[in-house]
Amino acid sequence: MSLRSFLKEALVKLGGWRAPVFFGGAADVDRWRWVAAHAEAGPVRTLDAGSGLGALSFHAAKLGNQVVAISFVPENNRKARARARILGFDNIEFIDGDLRALDQMSPKLGKFDQIYCVEVIEHVIKDEKLLHDLSALLKPGGKLLLSTPYKFHRPISDETISQVEDGGHVRFGYTGDELRRLLDANGFDVVSEELITGFVCQQIDNVFRSVKQWTNRDFAWTVSFPLRIFQALDGPLTRLTGWPALSIAMVAKRRGDVTRPNLIDRERTMVSNGSADLHTMHKLQSA
Repeated sequence: MSLRSFLKEALVKLGGWRAPVFFGGAADVDRWRWVAAHAEAGPVRTLDAGSGLGALSFHAAKLGNQVVAISFVPENNRKARARARILGFDNIEFIDGDLRALDQMSPKLGKFDQIYCVEVIEHVIKDEKLLHDLSALLKPGGKLLLSTPYKFHRPISDETISQVEDGGHVRFGYTGDELRRLLDANGFDVVSEELITGFVCQQIDNVFRSVKQWTNRDFAWTVSFPLRIFQALDGPLTRLTGWPALSIAMVAKRRGDVTRPNLIDRERTMVSNGSADLHTMHKLQSA
């Protein structure tokens, strides 16, 4: 085991299940907080679709969920399994799998009460297929927690868009209207919508990314981590500067059927109810 791995495992032992959340960037903490505010507790089945190193899976396990975590990277799952053993979680199954072939995996996966899909869909070209496959895995009334880059965010350091699925982002982001359309067309009703990760968190992560370009991840994390004390100012400074959020986050529930509604009628209903895209809302708030 390398010194880096040894230190991280030691931190997991000392810090418990929350420690892996802080191994990422400031934005990762924001996403965890958002998930924590909306996640179901108790003996429900949860799918962490695109689980990375398992931080959100550990959160679900702590809540008493039976968790299935799918990651495309076997090394991530190896580390996550080791940390799960340290934390004493025996209610997580880590699976090496490709979410682009989720429909082929579904017979063995079964049905879920809730699904986390956090900062994943922007990596997949066939985003509508992914949502369709996730919908098919949810029980009627089941909950989807979905976050992804906001289309009007400002580029962060070293951000690039790829034309192929090479592990990077294949699109810059989504508007609220675009996400609602995709969710609606695949059997979901949106019940909660918000913008997360503002000015301060983005600047902290910009420091991390910039330093990492010239040194390495561990040194960059060491330099940027103390700056997280300023995360408490994220909300006020974001409102003061009018800085656009990094991510858009939605909670959606699966309808009892997955018939595709008439999207034109859906749009008319949204307009008549006064619903507006979050970009418009953001512009109004910044005026």
